[in-house]
Amino acid sequence: METLGLNVTDLVILFVIGSSGIISLFRGFTKEFLSLLLWVFAFFAAVGLEGYVTPKISEIIGNEEASKIIASVLIFIISIIIGGFLINLISRIVKWSGMSGFDKFMGVLFGIGRGLIVILAIYFLLPSSLKESEIFTSSKISPFFEEFLPVLETYIKELLAESDIEDIVKDGE
Repeated sequence: METLGLNVTDLVILFVIGSSGIISLFRGFTKEFLSLLLWVFAFFAAVGLEGYVTPKISEIIGNEEASKIIASVLIFIISIIIGGFLINLISRIVKWSGMSGFDKFMGVLFGIGRGLIVILAIYFLLPSSLKESEIFTSSKISPFFEEFLPVLETYIKELLAESDIEDIVKDGE
């Protein structure tokens, strides 16, 4: 890799993006996208339904806080299991329909996009001192991510300003 001028940072970036694309190739877009939606749904189901399940669990164990945690975890896990069965069914229908090749192609694109987002998120969270170190400054690829950081930071700040996080947290209690 020395002939290409790539360092460890470049290799890690390429590995994350490449492995995400390869995994998505085998799983397909349908499975990848629906799995992502399932995790979001399971989270909101756990937050939204926890209040209905907590009293039943609290009767059994007698601890309100532990009951909330157990209820949330149970709802989350049950949602993931049921959703997983549905995703497998939908994925089989897509495969049966003859759209498997297109599904896999779109899966690769989705996987590469996901890999880019993961790298950008990691890069965003890294301390400035590490980004200014030799391992990042000698990288051929990381300057591209450096260009997107101000845009990402502005977007996240606007998103947090628009959403009322305190209301979301209070609703879950």
